[in-house]
Amino acid sequence: PKVMDWFFENYLTYWTKKRVKTKFHTNPELILFYRECLLHGHLKLSAYFIGNELACAFIGYDVPDNTYILHLTTFNQKFADYSPGIIHNDML
Repeated sequence: PKVMDWFFENYLTYWTKKRVKTKFHTNPELILFYRECLLHGHLKLSAYFIGNELACAFIGYDVPDNTYILHLTTFNQKFADYSPGIIHNDML
C-alpha cells in the first residue's frame, strides 16, 4: 500500500503541475478501482528504489508469454536526470 499510495500521489502531482487533467483527476473513483485490481492481483505494481527512496513505479499486467505490459508509469522528479524508468524497465 505504501508504494501504491506514492504511485497515485506522484502521478496526480506530476500531471497537475503540467495542467493536464487525467482520468484520475476527473473520475477519482477510478483510483479505487485500480487499487482493488492491484490488491486482487489483476494488475501488477512494480517499483524501483534508489537507496531508500522510490525512484519510479509501474502499473501493468502480465500476459501468458511471460511479458509484462506497462500501463501507467510515474517517477520521482528528483531522479529525472538518471532516467529511472528506463533502468527499471530494463530490469523487468
